[in-house]
Amino acid sequence: MRGWIYTALVAVPLALAAAPPALAQQAGKQQVRIAKGSPLAKVFFSEPALVLDDDGTYAGAMQRVGKELARDCGAVESYGWDFKGMPPEQQQQRANTVYEGTMQAFQRAGFTVAEKKVRALPDPETLVYTADGKEKRLVMMWSPVQDATLLLICDAGKAPPPAPAAKTAPGKK
Repeated sequence: MRGWIYTALVAVPLALAAAPPALAQQAGKQQVRIAKGSPLAKVFFSEPALVLDDDGTYAGAMQRVGKELARDCGAVESYGWDFKGMPPEQQQQRANTVYEGTMQAFQRAGFTVAEKKVRALPDPETLVYTADGKEKRLVMMWSPVQDATLLLICDAGKAPPPAPAAKTAPGKK
């Protein structure tokens, strides 16, 4: 998982979020925030994630992706997992563990997850998914960023009501 089209835009917020709290305070930033899961999806991650601040870059990317998928992205959550200092093989193993465990958690929570190809993001290492639950529709984007993995989740609205059951004509079965 290497090289993403928005690497420069994403790496800086991730690096600041991964900075030690004292350094973050010196830089005028808030303390590092950790999330055990997504409040939007009501799903726990396989490993706690850094909560990333969005200057509009993440929301803009998700708006483009959502538009192509005919979904309006509302609220956007942004998370990162930092693997800096690990050998490349260990980084890849940990990224795989985070990705697989988190995606399984979405499925266990009742979401139907489907990978989508999106022209707005031509990088083959960036993965886009729709996740449809009983009450909520989401769009998710996983992206490799240098020594880290990024997950963006947007609220794509309420799930549509179930289709009415087909009625059979009287006397026919």
